[in-house]
Amino acid sequence: MKVLFIFHDSERNNGANRSMMDIIDYLAKNNGVEPYIVFPQKHGSAIDYAREQNYHVILLRYGRWDFPVAKQGLKRLQYAVKWFTKLLITPYAYLKLETEIRKEGIQLLYTNTYTTFLGAWLSHGYKMPHVWHIREFGREDHNFKLVFGEKTLYRRLNRDSDAIVFISNSIRDKYLPHITDKEKCYVLYNDINSVGSNLFDRWDNISQINLLIAGTLQEGKGQLEAVRALDLVIKEYGIKNIRLYVAGKKQGRYYEEVLKYVDEHDLTNNVEFCGFVSEMEKIRSKMHMGLVCSANEAFGRVTIEGMLSGMFMIGANTAGTGELISDCKTGRLYTLHDEKTLASIIVECINNIDETRRIAIEGFSYAKDTYANNKTSERIGEIMQCLVEHRRTT
Repeated sequence: MKVLFIFHDSERNNGANRSMMDIIDYLAKNNGVEPYIVFPQKHGSAIDYAREQNYHVILLRYGRWDFPVAKQGLKRLQYAVKWFTKLLITPYAYLKLETEIRKEGIQLLYTNTYTTFLGAWLSHGYKMPHVWHIREFGREDHNFKLVFGEKTLYRRLNRDSDAIVFISNSIRDKYLPHITDKEKCYVLYNDINSVGSNLFDRWDNISQINLLIAGTLQEGKGQLEAVRALDLVIKEYGIKNIRLYVAGKKQGRYYEEVLKYVDEHDLTNNVEFCGFVSEMEKIRSKMHMGLVCSANEAFGRVTIEGMLSGMFMIGANTAGTGELISDCKTGRLYTLHDEKTLASIIVECINNIDETRRIAIEGFSYAKDTYANNKTSERIGEIMQCLVEHRRTT
């Protein structure tokens, strides 16, 4: 089966791309899929990885229809010009891919994320089966809006997709009311294949508790909330041997806001900004607890990766995170923006290390049994095969 996969970005460490590449690896190895992967940039770690796997790589410039709401002033204008230019050259990418489809005999289209419409165009124009993987809320989690409005997306999902995959029940609940044919909708959590080794040695002879919050430094990810909770742990509960590691690019207004709070509250010895981390496994191997303070996490790959690395995960009881953590069984949940409760949970975990370790082990077992067995990749392979066979017989 020859499948054209359309990516929105060319970096492998992007959560959506890493998840999709895991699926492609499984399908290529186990389902006889021959991947043709389209990237919108000329360089990137995802491109390098795809070439290492000897997949067909196609590099084309094409546009997206999402737009970051937060950009203002000159930056907004610069982004708009760049965005519009890419939009104008998208028809050229369409024609190039149409030629590739005919030449190679590609049988199915697969769009990763809702941010690009090229797959929908091709599906409509070329009458090919199309799977659309929806991984984001949009405004709620990434502060994006669609330039042509969400009604345009819903229209395309209805008309130009044969299967829609949602990565969580929360994501499904947003989109499903707008989908006419609900039988073509599936909720499939991401497969996570990174299982660490010597996972629980870190819980022996603890001299310092290490916390980790990972993700893009932006308000919706809640890094400031984590820092404020840490401040309470240190100053109200008197726990000094604790350190919070913040993994994410050190840039932007929100980063400056978090950094200012750290400086003004004398937390420089307790908070370390790690910047962009390419090998998260190494840093996770030294962490005891992971914090997920996101307001709207579509799935929460960092939650499952944390569990699979042996960390005790604490998350805000919202959206995807609330689906992944079972309170007091596989981790702990707190009410979003309730920094006092978050601080008290951290302290409770520190004061009951044996119980914390036990729950971390339960979290690992749950994540390994549920997300590290390629169930989603296997199911997607079945869906794709059915679509191709159905198209052959009609």
